[in-house]
Amino acid sequence: YRYLGGHIGQGKDDFVKEKVLEWVESVRRFLPMVRRNPQAVHTGISRSLQHEWAYLQRVIEVDPEKYAILDDIIQAELIPALFDADEIPAEFDKLFTLPV
Repeated sequence: YRYLGGHIGQGKDDFVKEKVLEWVESVRRFLPMVRRNPQAVHTGISRSLQHEWAYLQRVIEVDPEKYAILDDIIQAELIPALFDADEIPAEFDKLFTLPV
C-alpha cells in the first residue's frame, strides 16, 4: 500500500523500481535542454528530483542496487552533458556525489 509517498507491506521492491524508472525518464527528458540551459537543468534536478530520491531512500529500506540504473544515467549522461564533456574523470565521481 502506498502511504505518504512511501510504501507499506509487500511489493516495495516493485514500487521502488517503478519510481526509479520514472526518475530515469525524467533525467532523460532534461538531457536535450542541457546544452542551452545547464543551470536550469541542474536546478530542476537538484531542487526537485534529488529531494524525491532522498525522501524515498529514507522512508523505504531496499537494496541500494535498486537505484543503480539512476546512478548510471547520471554518471554516464547527465554529468558529462552538464560540463559539456565526453567523459568525466573517475576521481570526480566522489566530488559529485557529496551530500548537498
